[in-house]
Amino acid sequence: MQIKIMDTKIHFWVILLMTIFIENASVAKRLNASQAFDDTWNTASDLENELECMLQQKRAKSSSSSSSSSGSKDGQWSGWSEWSTCSRTCDGGIMQQIRRCYNTNGCKGETIRYRICNMQPCPELQDFRAHQCAAYNDVPYDGTLYTWTPHYDYVEPCALTCRGRPAHLHLGDSASSEVVEDPEHYDDHVIVQLAASVQDGTRCRTGSLDMCIQGKCQRVGCDLKIGSTKKIDSCGVCGGDSSSCSQPLYYWETAPTTQCSVTCGGGLKN
Repeated sequence: MQIKIMDTKIHFWVILLMTIFIENASVAKRLNASQAFDDTWNTASDLENELECMLQQKRAKSSSSSSSSSGSKDGQWSGWSEWSTCSRTCDGGIMQQIRRCYNTNGCKGETIRYRICNMQPCPELQDFRAHQCAAYNDVPYDGTLYTWTPHYDYVEPCALTCRGRPAHLHLGDSASSEVVEDPEHYDDHVIVQLAASVQDGTRCRTGSLDMCIQGKCQRVGCDLKIGSTKKIDSCGVCGGDSSSCSQPLYYWETAPTTQCSVTCGGGLKN
């Protein structure tokens, strides 16, 4: 086998070719040693063109591999997780799903989403916020035991703020004791934020469907969807426009009052 060396330039390309063989096994398979030194490359230009073609193929393969790798890790969301356990067993709780963003520049959309669960009434009438306050009844505050009840803070509706009245430990038999309010100090009370946030599913205020989620008050419509603005209309229809009532509706209006029936001594006005 003869190698036709035309000039010093071909030395460079032969060395580069051998480097590609070593670095890229797939290229070496396509172009075996006999081809590499075949005397069909009569000029340095022939060899240069062949190597340029090989380099382009190598770059294309590298780019494709990089794109495929990034597609599995960057630029997209993972799938949503399974729904979590409901935060309450009755009277409305919260379930959540989470997903991860694999894009180093961030992703559009939410990382976490919620839905309401277990809206059936509780067997026993109970206030969820009151239950959370009462959990601190046996925990001394400033060295004193208090009986805690809810205090609604309209500035921070999702903080666990409670009103405490002094209490004392009532000792029963050897097996039981309980904390009861101290009647001598019933009018004394303190208002304290016992926790930065209430548990998920706690109503923002009495009589409202709006719920606290992750320490923030979230609007809940009559369709029990988070973020919904639907309300029950005057016909009792959720999201209705008060046009579906089967009976006429009557509204009270204030009419002008009449003059007093007498000028003195007490009379009547209609």
